[in-house]
Amino acid sequence: MERTGPHRIAFFLIPEFPIYAVIPATEALRIANSEQRPESLRLELHLARRQSGPRRNGMMVAPDASIEGEPGFTTLIVCAGNHPTQYLDRRLLNWLRRLDRYGTALGALDTGSFALAAAGLMKGYRMTLHWEAMPLFHEHYPDLDVREQIFVMDAIA
Repeated sequence: MERTGPHRIAFFLIPEFPIYAVIPATEALRIANSEQRPESLRLELHLARRQSGPRRNGMMVAPDASIEGEPGFTTLIVCAGNHPTQYLDRRLLNWLRRLDRYGTALGALDTGSFALAAAGLMKGYRMTLHWEAMPLFHEHYPDLDVREQIFVMDAIA
């Protein structure tokens, strides 16, 4: 897949996602992008359905798109919160599998790894997640390689 224009990075926000994970990630990318001429990144927010609504902390989030439309981005970062298995449905998991088949780079923030694991996309990769979520993750996915580290990068192209 040949890319023209900016590298499009989408953050898929699962309901009740933690804003404290999304803001530093998007700000780091925004600052790095501000040094580029012309800008090389385009950041987007995606939700399961294209509708704004309050998040767990009461803030309103207006998404750029939903999983109902054509993705067009090259990287997707899944962000989930305290109930990482509650919102995983067949539609979302099939969408993640389709993105993987078409070469989208996938990553996760906080407990977003649950969605990637549930879609069957983490076998053979190292990952990390919040220490409080590790027992539940091991219960659901005992054969996956979870590291007790601040961050893990694996299979970077």
